[in-house]
Amino acid sequence: MLRMNEFRVNRAGWAGIVDHLIELHADGNLERFAKKVGTDPRTVRRWRAGRVDVSPENVHKVSAATGMTDAALLKAAGYLSPQTGEAEDEGTLDDEMRMIHAASADESTRRRLVRYAIGRQERDKRARVEDLEFFLSLLR
Repeated sequence: MLRMNEFRVNRAGWAGIVDHLIELHADGNLERFAKKVGTDPRTVRRWRAGRVDVSPENVHKVSAATGMTDAALLKAAGYLSPQTGEAEDEGTLDDEMRMIHAASADESTRRRLVRYAIGRQERDKRARVEDLEFFLSLLR
């Protein structure tokens, strides 16, 4: 069972993730993203503005709609402690999210950094998969 930590939700981190996921999974269309997730577009606007905390249930909906793991999203939102993890690259993302959250930067800058970290993680993961596929093809 997932253990919730005692920290506040990282609204800026969540907003950055949502911004990135809207671009990646809905071509920048907030309404399309909300529909895909199964939530009201006003809720998504509030997440992006950092006005409300995201519930663990909505994190799960976003996870199901985007293919990201619940653990990665829950950690980025601040619900899980950094020690709770599954995959190696999630640990790297956790370190980056902790650094970004602790940075003495304005919220807009932190949101851009979150988008950058998530995008880089996804590109790195795709590159690793492509490398593995190439090497496996050599074995055939």
